[in-house]
Amino acid sequence: MKVLPKTGVLSSFALTQIASYSVQAEDAGNENEGFLDSIRQGDQPIPIRKSFWELLSENWWVAALVVAGIMSCILAWWLRKRFAKKRMQDEKEKETDPYEEAMSHLQSLEGKHRSMEPKPFTFRLSEVLRVYVQRRFELPAMELTGEEFLREASQHQFIHSHYEDLLREFIARGDVVKYSREGIDDKGLHMLFESAQHFVKDTNQRLEEERLSDEEKLTKATST
Repeated sequence: MKVLPKTGVLSSFALTQIASYSVQAEDAGNENEGFLDSIRQGDQPIPIRKSFWELLSENWWVAALVVAGIMSCILAWWLRKRFAKKRMQDEKEKETDPYEEAMSHLQSLEGKHRSMEPKPFTFRLSEVLRVYVQRRFELPAMELTGEEFLREASQHQFIHSHYEDLLREFIARGDVVKYSREGIDDKGLHMLFESAQHFVKDTNQRLEEERLSDEEKLTKATST
């Protein structure tokens, strides 16, 4: 009987072990493959479409930019409309002469002291006078108290020189009617109306006379 060398025995044993491990690995692979197949079969399919809210949550910054752009356009439109309206009002006021405007309002009030209540009549008369002062002399007159209005008007040299006492009396008598329970008769309201009318007419006449005098002086100075 022939004895194999030790190297041959070891090689045969190694081959046997390798073959055994290969079979076990193949069986394990088949088992794992089935396990993975069962997992894949149980997985949910990947959705093809996303809902609106999912898209919005993923792209919120785009929505924020769109909203900011819309709000900016609305704000720009509102500001443009407001400024255009104010410009039209300013242009309309410039086209209307302050004296003619005041006299038109005074003519509409004339004689109404008998039909109107004293307070609304006096408020309207005071408003006409204040608007005239504000436009003619470029002084703040609206939204002021009587004392504030008189203080602002007295700072104008022309009013201070000729009409400060008249305005002071008009404001004092008007405030009594507007803010106290003291009554006033038709004669008192008529005198208040005549005071305002005299102020408008007299200031306009005096200002025109001063303007003509200044033009004459300028003409003489340039001719000599």
